[in-house]
Amino acid sequence: MGLAIPLGALAAAIHRSVQTSRQIIEQNQQNIFSNYLEHRRYFLAYMEEHQPFEQISVSAPLLYQRLFPNSAEGALNPNEESIAHFLEVAEGTADTAAQRVETQLTERRFKIIDDELAAFLIGSTKALQQFVSIENLDEKEFLKDPLTILPRILRQNLDAAKGLVESANFHKNYVKQYDFDEMEKKTQACLDAIKPIQKLYNLWRMIWGEVSGELQSNPHQPLQNRLSSVKQNMESNRMTTNDLRIIFKYHLNDNERTTILEHGPDMWRAILADTKSGGDN
Repeated sequence: MGLAIPLGALAAAIHRSVQTSRQIIEQNQQNIFSNYLEHRRYFLAYMEEHQPFEQISVSAPLLYQRLFPNSAEGALNPNEESIAHFLEVAEGTADTAAQRVETQLTERRFKIIDDELAAFLIGSTKALQQFVSIENLDEKEFLKDPLTILPRILRQNLDAAKGLVESANFHKNYVKQYDFDEMEKKTQACLDAIKPIQKLYNLWRMIWGEVSGELQSNPHQPLQNRLSSVKQNMESNRMTTNDLRIIFKYHLNDNERTTILEHGPDMWRAILADTKSGGDN
């Protein structure tokens, strides 16, 4: 009987303590959720106002979810490990591309066939897919059309690298400021080197596509008409007879040259007859 009062007081104290603890937990959870909502709201507003990505299309809500995966639990810091991985692969891609373009790409050879470069392009695409929705890339796709794929991926990587760092640091510098100078220089060097070769490459793809039957513009038209259309396209893009000589000499095989002699425009046949074969490079 004598212990009834103190035990009752103790039980009441414990009950109040449990209630207080529960209230604190609930309040903390409410604060975390409020902070998450505010953080997300400010991020979406920041993305709309600043638009840190120029080359690629980005869904801001999806990017927030992937960039700050634990924000709903109170961790407002970005996924630094995945960002660092993408930056590393993107820099490696630009470096490898610059080396291959400098050593492999010429008027006589515009087929960049390199497993290491293909692996970097595929790797940087997969690393970027951790944050944004972009198309897959495989080695066959790159080898089939390297001078179209390579500039696109290099621009995409540079734009994404800058955009991810800016987005991750939109309210606080979690990711250290990255020096993009080397990546920019190597990317621009590749683009500058590829640009004059690109027109030759495009001309080759048009001619080769028609005479080989692999990329026919209109299968219902005779080959002679299709090649005449290529000639008109070439003239409208101010391509010269010297460009044709390069294509005929270095980038067509004997069967393709024979097909042009049989079905090509008169001027093409004259140029081809005067051009000695340099082999298919």
